[in-house]
Amino acid sequence: MSKGNFLLGMALGTMVGGALGVLSMTRKGRRWRRDMKRKLEDLQDDVCEFIEKAKDKAADVKDDVIDKINKDVEALKEKVDVSEDYD
Repeated sequence: MSKGNFLLGMALGTMVGGALGVLSMTRKGRRWRRDMKRKLEDLQDDVCEFIEKAKDKAADVKDDVIDKINKDVEALKEKVDVSEDYD
């Protein structure tokens, strides 16, 4: 078994064990579960916002790279055209 599979198994086991522990709590646990649900919803919102920002940033970087490549291609075409004039 590889180290990656072992660590994945440990992580999944920890999550499942924690989830089962939370679900089996008494009435006092209801308040904790409600609070945890709110925190998880907030976390989900934060993650979604982060993903949207990352997508926007990636699109900006992609556009910048495309612009630079196009400029380099145009410069190369100009050099080729100039060198053809000397033939």
